[in-house]
Amino acid sequence: MNNVKELLSPQAALEHYGIGWGIGSKPVQWTPPNHTSEHIFASSGVVISPQDLPNHVMYRKDTGKPLGIVSDKYTPFNNQQFADAIGSVLHEDTVRINAGGSYRGGKAVWLSADLDTVQIAGCDPVAQSCVFYTSHDGGGSFRMVPTNVRIWCTNQFAGLDKSNAISIRHTGDTLTVGIERARAALAGILNWHETFQETADLLAGQSIDAEWLAEYFRRSYVQGMPSATRALLSTPVTRNMPLEDVAQRERAEARLQSHIETIAGNYAEGMRYTAGSNAMPDDIRGSKWHAFNAYTHYVDHDSNRGAESIHIGAAAQLKQTALELAGSL
Repeated sequence: MNNVKELLSPQAALEHYGIGWGIGSKPVQWTPPNHTSEHIFASSGVVISPQDLPNHVMYRKDTGKPLGIVSDKYTPFNNQQFADAIGSVLHEDTVRINAGGSYRGGKAVWLSADLDTVQIAGCDPVAQSCVFYTSHDGGGSFRMVPTNVRIWCTNQFAGLDKSNAISIRHTGDTLTVGIERARAALAGILNWHETFQETADLLAGQSIDAEWLAEYFRRSYVQGMPSATRALLSTPVTRNMPLEDVAQRERAEARLQSHIETIAGNYAEGMRYTAGSNAMPDDIRGSKWHAFNAYTHYVDHDSNRGAESIHIGAAAQLKQTALELAGSL
């Protein structure tokens, strides 16, 4: 993530974050097998030419790099249109972009708009933003997702449930109908941030003990394991269990304990308050908020998950579930 101290307009942010390039499209062509030249005479004397298929290849105009194959129903949404759409959503207060970039060589681009900075429990600063995201490979849509970043450690948290995020497909008149939806969604995103702050304040006010902490870390990590591994860990070892299954279970349990130790290490580091580290202020050490941030720090910095996944993908969803678990456990 590239951050800038000075807020920018969406248009200025395109150049600042290196996503000012354009996109183009070319039809996908099909040539019958064993024919490689543009025009070939078959034995019958008929000219065989490449045929255009109902698909297009999207590519970057600056490098010529292909981005993906899309259907004829796909509506291209280039980066300049993306910036213009964000400006329309933000309306008069457009100089708010604080971060941006691209994923997978430009197959997706994003810009983040600063909304506010709040103090959890009056002492832990969290920056509130709205991430605007669009893809150029046919695999995604125009999206708006509320995100929070804890200032001391840059832990991210995105709200991915359907009540607060919006997704607009690249079909039809995206630039008019979709933008109206996006403007309405921004109010919901602001409300979500208020709710998140209330939830975080509640977690920060609830102290925990070692038993709660061990259970929370275990369940938070297990949720991200493959379903077969989760099932294996939940199955008691019996005399009749095949030796291979016993060995797999022991290896899975060893991996689980190793990762839990990493999360616990983040929690312990948070007990030593030093501005600029992943530490936790005195007043909220040993709280559910502290434990939740130990887990989010693990996902963001220790789990080797991709940046896009951490930002608004599967890893972000893990943190959403961990937040809910902290509140219910």
